[in-house]
Amino acid sequence: MATQAQRLGLAVVNEPANATRKAVVKTVEVPIVNGAAAGTFSLPTGAKVLNYHLETPVAVPGTPTNVNLRLGSGANGQQYVADVDIKGQGWIQATVVYAGRNPAATVHFTVASSGGTAADQDSTAYIHVEYLPPLA
Repeated sequence: MATQAQRLGLAVVNEPANATRKAVVKTVEVPIVNGAAAGTFSLPTGAKVLNYHLETPVAVPGTPTNVNLRLGSGANGQQYVADVDIKGQGWIQATVVYAGRNPAATVHFTVASSGGTAADQDSTAYIHVEYLPPLA
């Protein structure tokens, strides 16, 4: 029988029977200027990432072909989430590679566009990181 988490499509992480921790969501604002953005955010050491949700409340203007967002352990890295096109308005549950479940304490994000007029490609996106805090 499926658990509620499985029915909702959430990742299930096996924990010791006496472990009690609840998922936390950290939201990171990503200001996109001229079709690009880069920065970092921190997670607690030992956090177990369940999902990276990417949100673009308003489509990126300037008719870009792609506006790719990636997450990794270093600048321009994609060890956790490879390029995901976020140009359209919407919500994306990114595919997370295994290393992305146990990230470094500092996660780097990069946004790069291609096509269109970069000077017109100003927007805002959000990264919602759903994770389990470290066991005490």
